[in-house]
Amino acid sequence: MLLRVLTLIPFLLSAMVLLVAPVLTPQRNFFAVRVQPDFHLTEPAKHALRQYRWAVALIALICSLWIFLRPGNPTAILAGETLLFLVAIAFWQRNYRALIKYQAAPPTFASVELTTAPDQLPMFFWVSMIPPIILAATALYLHLHWSNIPVRYPVHWGADGQPNGWEMRSLLGVYGDLLLAGSWMVWFIGMAFASWYGARRSAMRTAMAKIMIAVEFLFGIIFPAVSLLPLYRPNPVVLAVLIIGGVAGAIIYSVMIFRKAGSAPFEESAAENGSGSSFFNRRNPAILLPRADGLGYCPNLAHPLAWILLFYPFVLFFIVMRFIS
Repeated sequence: MLLRVLTLIPFLLSAMVLLVAPVLTPQRNFFAVRVQPDFHLTEPAKHALRQYRWAVALIALICSLWIFLRPGNPTAILAGETLLFLVAIAFWQRNYRALIKYQAAPPTFASVELTTAPDQLPMFFWVSMIPPIILAATALYLHLHWSNIPVRYPVHWGADGQPNGWEMRSLLGVYGDLLLAGSWMVWFIGMAFASWYGARRSAMRTAMAKIMIAVEFLFGIIFPAVSLLPLYRPNPVVLAVLIIGGVAGAIIYSVMIFRKAGSAPFEESAAENGSGSSFFNRRNPAILLPRADGLGYCPNLAHPLAWILLFYPFVLFFIVMRFIS
């Protein structure tokens, strides 16, 4: 029973994020429609939000039962996640078309920065150096105990508690998870700096930077724990609680940060200057600009660094798949 419940938790976390997504955007945005700040208190807004949440909750319930009855089946989990996101996107678009008639007039003013003071890096940026130190310390520990690592050791266990996945003692086998985590940390730190120095001063850029660093910490906790499997076999329940608790904590923290940033004053969005999903303007030096729907940022594709940040995860994914295959 416990394994069936643990299998459900990542899916339920995704459902939770989708359920709260409409209220994570600034109050001037509602299902990607620019509205008056108090529009979310009106009956049309409440009706649209109820329909969206009922649809997502119903599909989440059906898919949860399906995943629960097929524990450990990756196809069931992937199908459930895909269906959940497709339903959420469909109802998001449906509400956008229904609420576009309530769209507020575009602002007749523009916000500009009148200060020439240097943009000082806040103190929370310095804690982003802690996860790489944890990775380095874990790698050093594995190096010092190399002779204690079995030539062939289990890295995955089935529902019956018996190992069904093995790895050989090699540089890639022992240090591969740490290298992968370090590669992702480079991107998270890069996104944090890009949001701070490559976007206009706002509450949203602070939220973006804090969330990137929070996810970096998540990788700095989970991957070192997994990398120690050659030396220790942890209690699977403890490991699952560590991973699930870390993911849940990162999501809850991100929701809190985004909601706080949602009350920020007006910012220009990409849709007011170009496409809602991407942005291209050689006259604007920004790397990132707020999305039209208020959900984070989109890249300014006229800036070379935006292309690097955009394609880095895809390159990393193909490199990982090359080593796995």
